[in-house]
Amino acid sequence: MDTDDLTLSEDAYNAYMLRRVMEATTPPGETEADARNRCAAIVEMFRKLAPNGAVECMMACHRISLEFLLHTVMREAANTALPHKELNRSRAMAMSISRTLHLWTTKFESVQARDGARAAETRKAEAQSQQSEPPAPVRQPAKEPRPTAPAAPNLATRLEPPMASSPIPNGPMIPPAPARISSMEETLLASAALLQGMYPNGYKGEPPDP
Repeated sequence: MDTDDLTLSEDAYNAYMLRRVMEATTPPGETEADARNRCAAIVEMFRKLAPNGAVECMMACHRISLEFLLHTVMREAANTALPHKELNRSRAMAMSISRTLHLWTTKFESVQARDGARAAETRKAEAQSQQSEPPAPVRQPAKEPRPTAPAAPNLATRLEPPMASSPIPNGPMIPPAPARISSMEETLLASAALLQGMYPNGYKGEPPDP
């Protein structure tokens, strides 16, 4: 048998355990109306105990079974027609079942309180973790750059006249280059004019001062 396939939901498990309690507490010669009332009482006690999980369900069903067993034994312990020896035995059994029922009730309440505290701590830890987590940043759409107008030209700079070329300091004035000369005479005249411009006081066969 494959145990992996043997699974029950919580509701199915609770129903199975309740059916076992109903079968175990059936008295002999019970009528149909009494059986319906007994089963309804078992279901109501189970609801009032409000078990959570398989362990608490098992403890609640055992407590309900002890409740019915105690009623049966107490009925026998209250029968004064029984012999004295049997009567004392029934009363001792009733006291023992009563103590056992009290122990199971205390244990069941302790388990419920422990499970409730664990569940509360789990919920508190989850709430704190959710509060501590920073919210996810909202991505803003990228802003397109605004077009900028071209800078206006500086009118003062545009209207400023061009700077005149500064003359060469401490040097003779160089006349502009002569036009192209096609004859020997024109060449001599141009050379004489050039020498006159370079040596205004006359050429003495010495180089000019720098």
